[in-house]
Amino acid sequence: MRSTATPAPPAPVSSLSAPGRGLSQVDVVYKFGGSSVRDAERMREVADIICGFPEHLPCVVLSAMGKVRGVC
Repeated sequence: MRSTATPAPPAPVSSLSAPGRGLSQVDVVYKFGGSSVRDAERMREVADIICGFPEHLPCVVLSAMGKVRGVC
């Protein structure tokens, strides 16, 4: 089931120019990794979770996809 929530527009580039700038506005952090981001279907589910809480301004962290190691 897809969420009908509209995500907030991306932050202006100027607010991304300095590490940590704008973090005072973030009110929740989501971290997803492994099997929860293993393919496009699961990534859509992650997006649904994030968009399901439009009242939050999130910081989203995605770590390694499932079964992926040492690609660097």
